[in-house]
Amino acid sequence: MDIITLSIPFFFALIGLELLVARVRKRPLYRLSDSISDLSCGILSQLAGILIALLTIAGYSWVQQRWSIQHVLPLPAWSHSPLAWVTVFLLDDLAYYWMHRSSHVVNLLWAGHVVHHSSEEFNLTVALRQSSLHGLMSWLFYLPIALLGVPVTMWLVCHALNLVYQFWIHTREVDRLGPLEWILNTPSHHRVHHASQGSYLDRNFGGVLIIWDRLFGSFAPELERPVYGLTKKQTSPTSPIGFKSKTDPQGAFDYPINPMKKLIAAGATYGALALPLRHQMLELAQAGAQSGTFSLEAYSALSRRFHQRVAVALLLPFVGLGLMVLKPF
Repeated sequence: MDIITLSIPFFFALIGLELLVARVRKRPLYRLSDSISDLSCGILSQLAGILIALLTIAGYSWVQQRWSIQHVLPLPAWSHSPLAWVTVFLLDDLAYYWMHRSSHVVNLLWAGHVVHHSSEEFNLTVALRQSSLHGLMSWLFYLPIALLGVPVTMWLVCHALNLVYQFWIHTREVDRLGPLEWILNTPSHHRVHHASQGSYLDRNFGGVLIIWDRLFGSFAPELERPVYGLTKKQTSPTSPIGFKSKTDPQGAFDYPINPMKKLIAAGATYGALALPLRHQMLELAQAGAQSGTFSLEAYSALSRRFHQRVAVALLLPFVGLGLMVLKPF
């Protein structure tokens, strides 16, 4: 089950709904140049993700097969019971919390994560604004789960659910959610996380659950209107494929069709590069599976991850096309 691939229509539907609500309420949630940047970063991160997926799944599988606690203690293998799935999901969310928190305080990790926080807007396309290199380091935080002997496919399913959940909380259109605010990471909590005010800095790192922030002292409620972006404002163009204009110093495009063509071309280029690369790397993984250094389970998981990334990246340009058609800017 390719959770991320199956979620793509859900992502598109939510972006369309947010655009519609923004137009009805006459709220300027989107800026074309910024959204094009979001989607461009998304495509680049998906291409880099092909290599990172091999590293992540191979590394996790190797640790789980050779160093899991079951090799030392007479503990049973993980079952697929509801309790086991809930436990793995909680472990993944806890690992995400510490990975995310570390990414804000360790310079090397922040260098990869800063891309996601560089937007001065806050909408659903910002969720797609991901770094191409952050995954090279972030996967290490999940190795304790491998040491517990959790199968790679079981962890990947829980991790994918965690990431899919985080998409919808990148919005200003949803207010507080009552009692759920005590347990879940909500749009209100995540607006605080993306804010650049001093009282909001380095707060609310949770993925699905906000309880980790409450437990470890990093929680902050939304009390004042957040100001989004970095603490040091950017002086370069908002978009990597456009320039500031005299009519719009914030970086909007005088002729937005040109960056749109570039975005579509980027998606097509991704497909042309990703498919042959996928073939070669799956052959490498299959050879490793046959030699016993890479499990068949990990090979199957890697194959699914490739399909997910190709599907996501090739469809991102159509989100940009929809932004241009609706023109809620």
